[in-house]
Amino acid sequence: MKRILSLILTLILLAGLVVLPASAASEETVVQTVGLIGILTGDASGNLNLEKPVTRAEFTKMVVCASTLKDQSSATSAVAPFPDVRGKHWAAGYIATAVSSGWVNGYRNGRFLPENPVTLEETVNITLKLLGYTASDFSGTYPEAQLTKYRALELAEGVSAVKGEAMTRRNCMYLLYNALNAETKSGKTYCETLGYATDKDGNIDTLKLINDTLKGPIVVKDSSWANALPFALDRATVYRTGVKSSPDRITTYDVVYYSEGLRTLWVYTDKVTGILEAASPSLIAPESVTLSGKAYQLSGEGAQAISSFGDVKLGDTVTLLLGKDGTVVGTATGAGQVGERYGMIVAITTREYTQPDGKTYTTDILRILDTTGVVTDYPYNAKYFSVGGIVRVTQGETVKIT
Repeated sequence: MKRILSLILTLILLAGLVVLPASAASEETVVQTVGLIGILTGDASGNLNLEKPVTRAEFTKMVVCASTLKDQSSATSAVAPFPDVRGKHWAAGYIATAVSSGWVNGYRNGRFLPENPVTLEETVNITLKLLGYTASDFSGTYPEAQLTKYRALELAEGVSAVKGEAMTRRNCMYLLYNALNAETKSGKTYCETLGYATDKDGNIDTLKLINDTLKGPIVVKDSSWANALPFALDRATVYRTGVKSSPDRITTYDVVYYSEGLRTLWVYTDKVTGILEAASPSLIAPESVTLSGKAYQLSGEGAQAISSFGDVKLGDTVTLLLGKDGTVVGTATGAGQVGERYGMIVAITTREYTQPDGKTYTTDILRILDTTGVVTDYPYNAKYFSVGGIVRVTQGETVKIT
């Protein structure tokens, strides 16, 4: 009984009858955002080393990577920007770009001191310049006037350093993430000046950023799927159906997307099963299919699987594999449809089908909302079922509903 009540509550939540409050950006979101943009990434092993102090050269590179000039800058420079920063220095190009943009400067002795730890007030001053502010915008003395603006723009959230203290990679990460969401001097959200979208709260839309930069899909059919990844699977971070998971939880017919910069996988498990009724504009070159009365758009991979060159024919009962945007990326047939789901019957109806030979027939349809939030129509004898019933759907060579 407890299991059934828990299931019903889950289904109600998924159906949208209960609205859960939104939460502030987590550190995971911050890491993903700055990583995808290229502001801060891990080492060869994927470690972010967030407690490591940051040098002036390292922060300068972060700032350039958080600007519109990141794709126009290189590591080395044709000329030495400072006596202690030769042209072949690993950050010479970034330092030259930041100096010419007016974001950073050297000391009065003419040196840059690239290996010196960067302090809070230095990073704040540079970040405010990135947002379009100049010395003439501050009436007080340095650095108090800049630190006051830093707090007013809410750049301090997540930053633990105080005046005079060296910044860690975590502190720099939060400072520049906050800058992405801050207003520039001209009144525009900074991330929008870089071409990134904002969400309903006016912050950088991390979900869209992830979707726009992911590579894939990879349909898991056997153990060889991981060979398509540009990094080792055992060092990857895995999110399966939106929840942090592990590589060993990835199963046959999961759909995988990846970010090389983040060494992260996003795994989708959405599948729909039903009778393939139609393909538009044709089965030779389909762009969409109708499955049990509902149309689904096909990706290039999905079109190949459904077309006359694949193994699927009109009238077949088929399982479609859905990718991150809900389009069909592949199919699972026969033994490939193995799986088990729990759900609630939300409707019972009948539907008329036309077979490839032109004959028509009518069958019962059970519409089931499962615990992943997916609604699927199953052609199935409705004699022993009623709306509101909790069911288990077992998919093997055939579909069984109990």
